Formats: sequence, structure tokens, C-alpha cells
Amino acid sequence: MPAAESTLIGYLLYWGDPSSTRQDPDQILKATTLNRRIAGIKAAHSAANAPWPTSSHHGDDLVQATLDCIAVLQKSGRTSARALTIRKLHAVVGGLPLTSHGIRNQALLLTGFFGAFRRSELVNLDLADLTFSDGDGPDLDEGMILQIRFSKTDQKAAGRDVYINFGSNPFVCPVRSMRRWIELRGDEPGPLFTNIWSNGVGNSRRLSPNSVTSVLKAALSAIGDDPSSYSAHSLRSGFATAAAKAGVPARLIKQQTGHRSYEMVDRYVQDGSSLIDNATRYMQ
Repeated sequence: MPAAESTLIGYLLYWGDPSSTRQDPDQILKATTLNRRIAGIKAAHSAANAPWPTSSHHGDDLVQATLDCIAVLQKSGRTSARALTIRKLHAVVGGLPLTSHGIRNQALLLTGFFGAFRRSELVNLDLADLTFSDGDGPDLDEGMILQIRFSKTDQKAAGRDVYINFGSNPFVCPVRSMRRWIELRGDEPGPLFTNIWSNGVGNSRRLSPNSVTSVLKAALSAIGDDPSSYSAHSLRSGFATAAAKAGVPARLIKQQTGHRSYEMVDRYVQDGSSLIDNATRYMQ
């Protein structure tokens, strides 16, 4: 201390700007939370008799101005990622080639969507976290189980299991696509989703969270779609929205996404049901 003004503003924008792609939308901190954190930092400065940073030219409190701006942006409901629809997911996965990269990316995108994973949860999976059911499917009670060992909403690392059933369409089935990837990847311990050498052979390096966005955008571009409004979060929000539209109970959506409260789930339910349950449908 004293903290630089630019440091504090950068901190606020990193965690609070809803239009940023640095964080998944459900990892953005609310303006009220950031206000409490800044109040704590300011109190620490006061206790240490350290000056609070203000603009060198006009004495303005740009930190508070940034907080106010973030509050307005969050209230306006701006988001950084468009939800991926089921129809577009099928088109994207169907457009991937049956190469090493294509097989891995199919498994990555389908698992990310139907598991409603955050990008960090998806790439942090290890092979040991994956379990297939005993049967060869596709019975409704069969599929795969993925263990999340740690996540944003599980600070004590209690872990939780995510269940993904066989899909009715074998070409876009997350379980079948995962089996194809494991057959190619091999049974060596380590990251579930790894990088691939140019010769098509996998290596032991874990994919980065940003890789999920890159894979999705490239797949969208390959089918002639504009990828600019999509990110890794499009898989997670796409599942929740599609599930709500299909009439899946909110408690089951919450169970899959791992949200602690129904606040975020309610937003997805509203988005997913807005064209299904509204007054104008009864007036046609």
C-alpha cells in the first residue's frame, strides 16, 4: 500500500465487467460484492495511514466511478456470451471432421454442453474423474459420470458428480463421443482433455480454459456462422436455456449446473420459456 489507482480499477473490471470475456458470466462478482471489497481495502488503507488513490489531475475518485459504471452495466443485463441452441450444437458437432482434433473437440463440446460445465471445470477433469456405466447403452439409466473435484461454488472441495445419459441421436451423443475420444487418447492417467501433436497423437498437456472458447468459435466458423457473440459459457447457458425450454424442472437444471441458488437458474428458465409460455401464443 498505497494501492495504485490503475490496480484497483483493473481489479474491478476483471471481476465486475459483464461484457468482458475474461470471466464466465456466472463468475462475475456483483456490484454490491465489489463495493464491500473496496470498502475493506479502503479501511485497510485508513488503518495504515496510507492515502487513498485519486486521479492525479482532478482529484476524482475514479475507483468509485468504475464501481458506479459496473453497477449500471450489470443492471442493464449485458452478457458476454450467447446461449448455444441444441440445433446449432448439432450443426457444429456434425461439421467437425473425424480427425484426432475433431474427435476430441466433439467430446469436449458435447460434454461441456450436456454437463453444463464451467470452462475451468471442463478442462480440469482428469481421466480418473470419468466413469462409464456398466452397460453398453443406450438405456435411459446408462451413460457416464464425471466427478467435479473443485469449483467456484465448492470452496471446501467436497466435490459433486455430474451425470450424462446416452443421447437418442448417436451422431451427437456425448457418451459415444467420449468413448471415441478415450479410445484415441488412451488410458494413461492425467488430464481428460489434452493437446494433440501435429501428427495426430495426443500428449499429456491439459487444455487451457481459453481453449474451449477457441474450439467452439472455430467450429462455428467452419459451418459459416459468426462466432463473435459466443464463448465457452455458451455451452453452459445453452444447456440451461434448452432444458428450461424443454420443460425440465428447475431443481434438475440447478443440479446439473451446480448453482447454489435458483437466482441464475431462474434467469435461464425465463429465457428458455419466454417463447413457449407467453400471452401472444394464445392470440394467434
